[in-house]
Amino acid sequence: MTGPTVFGDPLAAEAPPSRRVLIVMAVLAAANVLLFMLIAEDVLNGGGLVSHDQAVLAWFVDHRTQGLIHAAKVVSTLGSFVSLAIMAGLLGGWLWRRGWHLGLAAAPLVSLVLASLASTTAKAIFGRARPPVSVHAEHVSLKAFPSGHATDTAAFFLSAALVLAITVAHRRSAQVALIATGIGLAALVGLSRLVLGVHWLSDVVAGWALGSAFALAVVAISWQLTTHHRVGTAKNEALDLPTAHDPPDDCPHGSASAVASRSRPVKATLGVLVLVVSLTTASLAACSSSGSSNSARLSQSTLSKQIDPSIAPAPGAVAPVPVVSPDPPDLASEIGLPSGSADQITFYFTLPTDDVTLVKAAEDMATPGTGSYRHFFTNYADAARTYGAKAADIEAAVKSVRAKGLSVTVDPSRTFVRVFGTAEQWQKVLGKPLTMQEGTPDAPFDVYDLPTVPRFDKLTYVGAGATVYDAAIDAGNRQSGASTANAAAINGRARASANAGSAPPASAPWPVNTGTPPANTCLSGTSLATTMYAPSQIATAYDTRALQETALTKAVRVSVIDLGGGFSDADIQGAARCFGYVAPTIEVQTGDGVSGNIRNNNDETELDLQTMAPYVPGGTIQLVEATNGPASLLDATSRMLGDPAGFPDGGSISYAQCAVQESQGDLALIHAVARVIILGIIVGSSVFVAAGDWGSTTCGNDVKGTSQSFAASAPWATAVGGTRLILNAANQRADELVWNDQAYGVAAAGGGGVSKVFQRPWYQNEVTTSKMRAVPDFAALADITPGWPLMLNGQMQSIGGTSGSSPFAMAKLALLSASERLAGRPRVGFVNPWFYQLYQQHPELFYDVVSGNNDLNGVGCCTAAKGFDEASGLGVPDFAEIAQHLPSP
Repeated sequence: MTGPTVFGDPLAAEAPPSRRVLIVMAVLAAANVLLFMLIAEDVLNGGGLVSHDQAVLAWFVDHRTQGLIHAAKVVSTLGSFVSLAIMAGLLGGWLWRRGWHLGLAAAPLVSLVLASLASTTAKAIFGRARPPVSVHAEHVSLKAFPSGHATDTAAFFLSAALVLAITVAHRRSAQVALIATGIGLAALVGLSRLVLGVHWLSDVVAGWALGSAFALAVVAISWQLTTHHRVGTAKNEALDLPTAHDPPDDCPHGSASAVASRSRPVKATLGVLVLVVSLTTASLAACSSSGSSNSARLSQSTLSKQIDPSIAPAPGAVAPVPVVSPDPPDLASEIGLPSGSADQITFYFTLPTDDVTLVKAAEDMATPGTGSYRHFFTNYADAARTYGAKAADIEAAVKSVRAKGLSVTVDPSRTFVRVFGTAEQWQKVLGKPLTMQEGTPDAPFDVYDLPTVPRFDKLTYVGAGATVYDAAIDAGNRQSGASTANAAAINGRARASANAGSAPPASAPWPVNTGTPPANTCLSGTSLATTMYAPSQIATAYDTRALQETALTKAVRVSVIDLGGGFSDADIQGAARCFGYVAPTIEVQTGDGVSGNIRNNNDETELDLQTMAPYVPGGTIQLVEATNGPASLLDATSRMLGDPAGFPDGGSISYAQCAVQESQGDLALIHAVARVIILGIIVGSSVFVAAGDWGSTTCGNDVKGTSQSFAASAPWATAVGGTRLILNAANQRADELVWNDQAYGVAAAGGGGVSKVFQRPWYQNEVTTSKMRAVPDFAALADITPGWPLMLNGQMQSIGGTSGSSPFAMAKLALLSASERLAGRPRVGFVNPWFYQLYQQHPELFYDVVSGNNDLNGVGCCTAAKGFDEASGLGVPDFAEIAQHLPSP
């Protein structure tokens, strides 16, 4: 005797599905959609299942064998779309030929196609990165979330099992066995993706949920719609079912009137299933406007999904210091900084690192009140050995690169490598030439990219290409600083990116130097003295050290990064003679793709150097001259911190590009830069970054609302904004406003606002309720007129911009760090956690900027107010007084 079945009678396919079965399928489909949406939320915001991704993946990678990897590849091939489509076609054809309606027979194929389209759409929307290439056991492309294999196999195997259970199975045990087999096959394929190291656990579970939702919805809808419409007259030999024209006498669903009597609830339940499919589509569409930026911002600000940057280290917390084995004797020869050369084309690849431990150590060492505050490593190589890549991974990577005939050098940070060769060598490896965009006299940098990314063991390509300086075509006259001389170019850029609500620059008379310029300078008795502030005036206003050479100024080590510009030593010496201080020594280190020094005497580079020169007289400034390419910041930052002559007490970066655009295009590059800077924190160095000169809208109208600069908006750097300084006759501060020169005819203002990319770091918890990083951290003089004095090509002029405020502030705090070092105490290190804590305790140590705004583009942000604000940050530090409040290690 035939027993009961899951779907009622074995002839159930010939009659409408029972209301109970349809409701169960609808509930299960809705539950899977909800599960998918919850995991999607976790991917965007962290937590939940995503918090276990790293640990689960590590377990699979650690326990896999070559045999298991081979088996996983076979299983994954079974779960590919092509394999599944073939199986779906064969199953559908068999059922159709046996007499079943095409709608029900085609349900597995329809489920597969719809689920695959949804999965592909989700990958494009979420843009989630896969696990590091170093753990991949097979080559993959596209993005990670959700797993296409898991989605497709769940859709096909579950729908195929349901259709077979409806049409063929006689007994409940057979139906249960079919469904269990379908679920098991989908599970097996999903697990194979974890074994191969190409997906996170959350990718796979979300794929299962998405595919299952489509399988349940499509089968239920097909079953309902095709009832009593079975084609052909052939009998089902296995079940001896009558044709659609000869309904079974023992149909348990009763008469036509009985069926009609429950058509209303069946249709209602069917509507729920349609809603399930709609919800899935809607959930993907809802993420399309924010998914990419949200997932990017979390990844960028934390490096790892396991880190919540807003959580402060616990009082007394001790930084993790992993125990590492000694390096093999020959490993040291693989690590270093290659000399710049225009003959070599260099691409950057990251090594596998423990980002969670790296970030935790930096947080603990930089935050007052922890057990590890200012307990920095004193040796950069030791820090890199502790927190960088493992020796075995480095050796495997180097061996893999050299096996292809290319050269490789491991960066001193041990977080990435430089892979380089001539154009001919790269072509030999790739089988095709590199793509190339030639430079011009105004932009003499050739930009190369890889047509295909070569696979190296343990390495992940950061993207962003390679840049080479072409000195032969350099016109040598590229100026880009915030000055009246560059007003036309600045305003042209502003017009091109203006929003509808932005105001054009006005033409009010420029303010003048209302202080008392010093006598006996090259400006004495000239009209220029009213257009700029002499260094001694700035020193008085900011209560900083006078311009005399001392043992401290000679001992401090400061660094400046410049991308694409050069300088003139004659101008450095000329400015020193003009204002009566001893010129510092400029040590130049050229970056990858640069042979010799960059010829262009650039106003931005000169501003960086001449702004800090009066405050480190007789000292040494390390200048890193790198190319002006997408990946050049990584090269320059690593050279600044990994310099064999010693890492700096402080470094300044005057680089400002749209953070949103960079995060969308070069996420791996941003992560690589972050690792280098964070390792610098662990040795007690500190990086200051100009907040930018485009006000609250660095990205212009390309991004709605406010947009900030990278790297200023990164949470591991100190962002310095801009002010207009007003002096009294004694050269003391009479007032200080937010820098905005739009009223004077130049569309330039200090960078500031709330980041769309980086989350709020722990040190800002007490000053802002925004969930995102606010910049700047503090501000200083950046006005064009009266601004910073600049000697350029032998002529003195006034210039502004946060490229003046950032190196100035860095120099003052680097002197404090050097004084601690000379006294036998640890360096100051990353100042942000200290400054924000100090502000809570002694707000009077920061001049509160309460007037002005930096809104160049009519977006309604940002205006200075009492206390912390996104136009001036904490205000302007009292550099002399804050030194008296430095917490002890």
